[in-house]
Amino acid sequence: MADLEYKETVLIKKLPKGNYVVNGLIRQEYAKLDIQKIYEENLSLQIIRMPRQVSPDRVFEHAEYLFEMNGRPVPVETAEAFGGGGKAWLFL
Repeated sequence: MADLEYKETVLIKKLPKGNYVVNGLIRQEYAKLDIQKIYEENLSLQIIRMPRQVSPDRVFEHAEYLFEMNGRPVPVETAEAFGGGGKAWLFL
């Protein structure tokens, strides 16, 4: 069994287009990377291609995603961010 501990509840909302530090996976087509900050913070990014949708006929649609190899947030410019509690995420 897992030993879970409640941390917090955060209400999120759609954020306006802007620069955000995004946690988790980043859909590549939704974000413009801030290369200067990525370089300054010595972030290690990985690109992966994963299935995004599947039709009833089992035809898969794929998308490219970015993530930081050590789980650190990534600075991006995007119009697709959702956030709250001082954090931002992109939905897959």
